[in-house]
Amino acid sequence: MTQTDWFREAHLGMMAHWGVYSRLGRGEWVLNRERIPLAEYRELARFWKADGLDAEAWAQMTEEAGARYFIFTAKHHDGFALWDTQSTEFSAPKSGLKRDIVGELTEAFHARGLKIGFFFSLADWMHPAYPTPYATDWPDLWRRDADRQELVDYSKAQIQELMQGYRPDIMWFDGAAPSPDAVSWESEEIIRICKEANPEVLLNNRLFVPGDFDALEVHLDYPKDGRAWESDYHLNQSWAWNPQDQDYKTPYSLWKRLCYVNAAGGNLLLNFSPDGQGRVPEKEQELLASLGRRIRRLDYHARPGAFGMPAESLGWLQAMDHTVKGNSVYLHAWGRRGDVLNYGSLRSRVRKVLLEDDGRELSFEQEASGRIRIQGLSATELDEMGYCIRLDLEEAPQGFGVGNQDLNF
Repeated sequence: MTQTDWFREAHLGMMAHWGVYSRLGRGEWVLNRERIPLAEYRELARFWKADGLDAEAWAQMTEEAGARYFIFTAKHHDGFALWDTQSTEFSAPKSGLKRDIVGELTEAFHARGLKIGFFFSLADWMHPAYPTPYATDWPDLWRRDADRQELVDYSKAQIQELMQGYRPDIMWFDGAAPSPDAVSWESEEIIRICKEANPEVLLNNRLFVPGDFDALEVHLDYPKDGRAWESDYHLNQSWAWNPQDQDYKTPYSLWKRLCYVNAAGGNLLLNFSPDGQGRVPEKEQELLASLGRRIRRLDYHARPGAFGMPAESLGWLQAMDHTVKGNSVYLHAWGRRGDVLNYGSLRSRVRKVLLEDDGRELSFEQEASGRIRIQGLSATELDEMGYCIRLDLEEAPQGFGVGNQDLNF
């Protein structure tokens, strides 16, 4: 057993961006993008109530979506701390919220056996030592090194509070700017603080050291060396609540993304964006519920499998992705042409073929060339996420590999 085993088996995680910016509904960078005066922004928190935020409801929605862990923005770049901190007055318990949001969420998620992690921004636009909150994208330089040291010490004190007070399963760092290097941010000391409080905690790779896993932002340029990784993905085009953004993904596209990421050995981290009252938009709830139904329908907890061929090649060539569980291969397909599926990526002998969606056994023939012809598909109604075929094999799955020269038959 290794420290990242549970993470590698998780397949799906959830993330939520929620903070003072959610009151405005124009994204988590609104303070910066609109050059809102800091005093005006602080005032937004003063009389803020969020009676719609129900930690238990968030945890239930996450569990029913099929996710195994949850990342919450304990502190974003705006510096608002959503836990009971002694480091600043700009925090949830000392605002109109009068609540320890991090504490409530930690209790609710751990009660369901789910892991929880904290998004923590090292950059802090509200702190007087930070160069400026208004740089486009990030400030280039510190005003003086004493300011850098002051903010680093402030960050370490807050990280220690989170680690000792809430024992998260993941610390998800972001925003280490300016000075994008491990020495300036004293990354090794931050790691020591985290690991001493909880040796099992996982750290992402955004401290300019490898950490325990790679956190990819939307893109899929994943590590090819076997490292644990995840790719985050928003349900529309926004990370934080933006009611003007109705460009939501379809259930089909979310399912396809999940299968692709899992086939390549990673986790999909789906972001939902509660409104200023803490309520999750109905459209987002519907998308996550649809994904959860599909996962439960297939008892979907499969390992990655690409049979010696890059996962992206298999998905692109045959409009399907592949996962593996024991000696079974699962084909997650997005379309159907008639009654027959022709499949040619698997060398291993097939013992039985099942349509996972309804449990029917399908007839098939495996030709000498390696082509597998699966019949009986037209009798099944396609749902919004395609269909899944399970191939039970006589041995562990083996493919033909890349560049295989045994082409004549």
